[in-house]
Amino acid sequence: LKMGVQVWCGTMARPTLSTWQPCRHCSLLLLFVATNLPVCSPRSVGFMNTQNLVQTGPLLDTPMHLQYHFKLERENMKREGQGELWLSLIGGIPRLRLKGSAHSPRFGNGEITIVIDSAYRRMYALFKLGELHEAQCVRYSFPQVSESPERMERLRWRKQQVVDFQQQLAKKPPGSNRSMEVKWTQTNKLRFLLDDVGTRVKGVTLWKAGRVIKSIDIVDESPGDTAGLDPWIFSPPSQKCTPASYVPDPLARVELIPPHRKSSALNDLLLTLSAVSDQADAWPHLFVLLSAITVPGDVAVMIEDPEPPHPERLGAVSFDYTAEVTSRTGRHKSAGSIWLNLAERSFRLRGEAKETKVGPLYMDMIAQGGNQPKVYANVNLTAQDEHQCVAYDYPTLRRNASNHLKEISNQGLSFFAIAQLHGEDCGIFVAPLARGRWIHIFVDMESHNMDTILRSEIHRSGQVLRVTDLVNWRVSQDVSISLKPKASWKCTDHPGNSQLAHLGLDKIPKRSIELQDALQAIRELQGSFAVLEILGLTGDVAIMVQEPELLELWRMPEVSFSYSLYLGPANGNPMAGEH
Repeated sequence: LKMGVQVWCGTMARPTLSTWQPCRHCSLLLLFVATNLPVCSPRSVGFMNTQNLVQTGPLLDTPMHLQYHFKLERENMKREGQGELWLSLIGGIPRLRLKGSAHSPRFGNGEITIVIDSAYRRMYALFKLGELHEAQCVRYSFPQVSESPERMERLRWRKQQVVDFQQQLAKKPPGSNRSMEVKWTQTNKLRFLLDDVGTRVKGVTLWKAGRVIKSIDIVDESPGDTAGLDPWIFSPPSQKCTPASYVPDPLARVELIPPHRKSSALNDLLLTLSAVSDQADAWPHLFVLLSAITVPGDVAVMIEDPEPPHPERLGAVSFDYTAEVTSRTGRHKSAGSIWLNLAERSFRLRGEAKETKVGPLYMDMIAQGGNQPKVYANVNLTAQDEHQCVAYDYPTLRRNASNHLKEISNQGLSFFAIAQLHGEDCGIFVAPLARGRWIHIFVDMESHNMDTILRSEIHRSGQVLRVTDLVNWRVSQDVSISLKPKASWKCTDHPGNSQLAHLGLDKIPKRSIELQDALQAIRELQGSFAVLEILGLTGDVAIMVQEPELLELWRMPEVSFSYSLYLGPANGNPMAGEH
């Protein structure tokens, strides 16, 4: 049920599923994605003159604000999108800001802002998951250069390639046939994209084995904005940014070492900025710029699953439900109520089915799993004016079935996805039930009581068997009273041949096996699992009702009655209406 979801820097990017699973309650997203603009190939613009490529001193005298379009064409990863980037190299102190939106089928839409400040060697990541109504700002320290000697050797080699490129470019006169590519790794080359005139750089491409594996086009430059650029643009994105080491349960976290265990583009950039701050080596501004502009599409973020609800904390509660059951004969609707008290290990299920062979049927079933276990079934057939309450001995499962139930009860709920229900943002959590069934429960993410469930669905083999909407949750001290059979029911242990209805707890186990699972759970297993099994019963308690016996007129001493007879149309045409 867990899967890594890769999302990337850009707009309307196309997701790719990943099989890497770093932890039980995590999902991987690759930033940034904005979903409000279509993916397209916008007109590229130049953001830097080609003569700036040979500058070894300060490269930017004002902050740079860029919007870009990128494509990634790796063998196991194809995606594209658009994004936004701010960069300042003023005073020799590199600062960077990335902002975008991410989308995941599981978490919905979210916004992520990353600010990198090399003056204080800090990176801030502000995560906002709108549909989960969660927000969190986490502060990270830069990686230590001394702890990554091998990676630093690679970065120094890459820096030297940029220096060699600048020196070779400076020796050739403008307009000559000059190479515009830099060796970025042992197998990859970074090539500059120029405008039609050949005087402005409008982007970069990363080549491997003669093909483009990544391209970044600058589609909008805002040089006019920089004078009026918000001076706080490179400040922490929130006033409440907590150090990562102080956050025991982060909403999300940045992964500097991605699944393939190689250094990410973001980690390379932070190591470079750390080295720039140390001033131990000279790092060309062009190298810093290229390290920043190659980050989009390669920022890995782990988003933690929201905490599942705890139905075992519900205490003594009651609620109403409407259920729709899908079977081979069609769809059947029913309604009812449930009373539950886990402390007493008891529950009551009241249901009604208005369309049955014997007319409307109303049933109350009470299960008492405490010191004196008993099950009561009170059936009322209003059309026949018949009523009966039968008391059953509490059933026990066979050893194999009982062991299986205990095994799956330990798995618990796990987060599945975000959805909308009746206009509310809901988190969907799933858990296995007995007999190959899965329960999906919908929880209102804005509710003060996260344990309140709005809907439950029962799935098996990819099909939805039953949908139950839960309403009118009530916490009451009167629940214990409702969990006892009324004296007016006149419950009996020995109905004899006159038994009106059968739950099948003693003679027909196949028809009541899910009910027996729930009875076992409420009596012997943990409360959280018992609640899920009880929710799996709504609209599906099998009950066999004794059908009315045929009236034996021939046994009566005498009888009289009236009748009417229809012989059909005189001309034989049933449409004519003639008699």
